[in-house]
Amino acid sequence: MPAKQTAGGRRKAAAQGRAAGATQSSSKTGRQAVIIVHGMGEQRPLETIRGFVEAVWGSNPTPGDEPSDDDVWLVPDNRAGLTELARITTRRVNGVRTDFYELYWSDILVGNTLAQVRAWVGGLLWRWPHQVPRESIYLWIGLWLVSALVIGLGSYVGLTVSWSRIWEVLVTGEPLRNLWTAGASVALWAALTYLLYGRLRGDLKHRDLGEKPLRGIWATISPVAASASMTHSAAVILFAPLAIAITVYLIFPWSLLASSKTYLFIAAAGVAAILGSWVVPVFGDVARYVRTSPDAVAARARIRERGVELLRALHGPAPSDVSLYYDHGDLSSYDRIAVVGHSLGSIIAYDVLRLFWEERGPTRRNPTKGVALAALRAVDDYCRGVADDPGSVDAAAYRDLQGAAAAALSGTEGNWRVTDFVTLGSPLTHAEFLISRDRLAFDQRKAERLFPTCPPMLEAGPKPSFLYDGRKYAHHAAMFATMRWTNIHDPGRLVLSGDFISGPCAPNFGPGIVDLPVRISRGGLFGRLITHTDYWNMEAGGSASDADGAKLGIDHLSAEPKAHIKLLRAALKLRPLS
Repeated sequence: MPAKQTAGGRRKAAAQGRAAGATQSSSKTGRQAVIIVHGMGEQRPLETIRGFVEAVWGSNPTPGDEPSDDDVWLVPDNRAGLTELARITTRRVNGVRTDFYELYWSDILVGNTLAQVRAWVGGLLWRWPHQVPRESIYLWIGLWLVSALVIGLGSYVGLTVSWSRIWEVLVTGEPLRNLWTAGASVALWAALTYLLYGRLRGDLKHRDLGEKPLRGIWATISPVAASASMTHSAAVILFAPLAIAITVYLIFPWSLLASSKTYLFIAAAGVAAILGSWVVPVFGDVARYVRTSPDAVAARARIRERGVELLRALHGPAPSDVSLYYDHGDLSSYDRIAVVGHSLGSIIAYDVLRLFWEERGPTRRNPTKGVALAALRAVDDYCRGVADDPGSVDAAAYRDLQGAAAAALSGTEGNWRVTDFVTLGSPLTHAEFLISRDRLAFDQRKAERLFPTCPPMLEAGPKPSFLYDGRKYAHHAAMFATMRWTNIHDPGRLVLSGDFISGPCAPNFGPGIVDLPVRISRGGLFGRLITHTDYWNMEAGGSASDADGAKLGIDHLSAEPKAHIKLLRAALKLRPLS
């Protein structure tokens, strides 16, 4: 009687069998998948995906209705890592069935604290204006004003003197200042000015002498000049110490200050309620995910691993020996997968895709050949041709090459098959501000390939390339060689108008990205107030230009009353546009 095969032997045999059966074929399963990654805040399971699917496809059929291509159903499916979630599936349309999944992560970040938000906000505030992106400078100033208001209100709560007494002091000119106060104020002004000037001088020296991490096309698509003017930093040196010194000079004893303390306590309680019920739960997610602090590492790793596991499940068994490390027994696969990230979810999706590319992309661990390798080399040839001339990048032509490479890769079982990355209201437009210290540090991370770019960063040399070893496989940050990136955002003229969190991503991550501005309105007087969560709102109206519609093959987009929905559907390419 033959001996029992060990678990390791069974896994190895299965891997060898799969490797033998994997061929560079064009066989299709007639299935495609969409993963939606929700944004910040205490989201509930299935809350995001239901509204999203209704916007891009349809809704549950009502008993008695005639069958429709728009029908969808919820099906139990735990591949997303939670039993509270479900897969939403469609009928076959033109021979293709679409499955929708939600990458839910809010449960991992539950329990945000005010201390975490305070530490994150402090990190954003304590930097020079020239280290703030030009498009983020007004948000940065607003953050300073709000912080000053909260601190000032908190200080006022401790006062014990009536407003009438304060008014009496101000009107009668009761002497509250003396020579000692004046001398101390001047000394404080001089000390602060000296310290700030020294810090700025050191920063400028580092910036001017430091090696520029990006060359060619990348040196122009993310210039240091894209940050706020140096004049802003000079203004801080001139006016901030002076303002502080004058405040100290004019200040009078706390015992003279008193007022309707009850009202101040009420106001303070209101601020505390806002912080506890909205700011901490919502922005606490951002604070914990983007900060590289020890208390955030474990949660961030769990979120990314959950996302990678979902992609593994949808891709099916890994080819070759990679399956010895990553195969979990799921045999399902799709012809193509699209990943959609909203708000903070776009940063999470970006991280998950970056990690999964290292595992299933045509990298050193999982090289490809034949038609797929030829398609990769075609993308590489294009990137080489435009590397030194950013103006020559044709996003439409590049997207065609990306699509061809993705289709060729999907011909092998278990290989990378994510064709599209769609970001909605993405804070990646503020990447140098949120996930890096300044533009120079951000560019350095891209040059080191910690942050993948579109097109991919090329390896320096006589013949720059993102392919290694005789152009046989791609490097670990080349995921946008085979994956299109479409970014939909709603620019607003004022901070609370439109979506101040979003913006274009091409200036930060490359000219291969298609940025699509839309104008969303819910109607009425406040219809443009904070549209960050309205990208798939069927009740809202949306407008966009014909030129932007043409980027996705849409004609006469300006005549569409819901252009934001039309653009989202076109970006996903789930079925022919009506």
